[in-house]
Amino acid sequence: MTESKTKPAVSPIPAELRISGIKDSDYDSLQGYIDTLTTVSMMTYQSVYVIDYYRGNFLYVSEDPLFLCGRTPEEVMKMGFGYYQTVCLRNEIEMMAEINKASFSFFYSLPVEKRKYYSVIYNIHLRNREDADPILVEQRLMPLKLTGRGDIWLGMCLVSMAADSRPAAARMVCGNSPKAWTYDSSSGQWIEDITESLSENEKTVISLSKRGMTVSEIGRMMYKSAETVKGYRKSIFAKLRVSSITEAIACAESRRLI
Repeated sequence: MTESKTKPAVSPIPAELRISGIKDSDYDSLQGYIDTLTTVSMMTYQSVYVIDYYRGNFLYVSEDPLFLCGRTPEEVMKMGFGYYQTVCLRNEIEMMAEINKASFSFFYSLPVEKRKYYSVIYNIHLRNREDADPILVEQRLMPLKLTGRGDIWLGMCLVSMAADSRPAAARMVCGNSPKAWTYDSSSGQWIEDITESLSENEKTVISLSKRGMTVSEIGRMMYKSAETVKGYRKSIFAKLRVSSITEAIACAESRRLI
């Protein structure tokens, strides 16, 4: 009788992303980072956590409840990367591992001085319990601290409610440029997005929508008819390849289009 073998759990942080050459004394300089992150996390609606690619654990986890899924920061830090196995869907953990490896290949293809400006964004599901309905969140991962030779030592993750409903759609964006890339899992390549520039009226529609204004209110503010505003929105959706104004706002912000 053949014994069945249990498939080993996949870590979303593959071992090959780990680095070497960090000394214990190097951690003495990190308290300033932690203090700043603690202050920032208290002022934002996002969960913040930091991945340590040398020790292979979490260096910091904020108190925002979204990423914690009913646990305390101390409990999550103690669980380490095993925490993902508890709150994430198995197929998405495998997807995260693939995206993280592809993202680091992208980061390391860049000049060292430019790596800190790039971040990868993708949606994943989180759940409080095995029988709980998962919620879709957006995770943004960016290099926080590099070693002297340019290896990524610390990575900062920002977790917020997803602006769209597409899991596993990964985008690479640049903080000081409107350029963006979409990950193609079939080829394992990052494909640069060809996005038409937004007109000034379209940028205004997005900015006013971000303030919570309705189509009619935007029309009055711009001295345009509601139908004209709807036309601007339709053009925005086509250019950014999104299907809602919420997605358009998130996309335009991440690409520094407004």
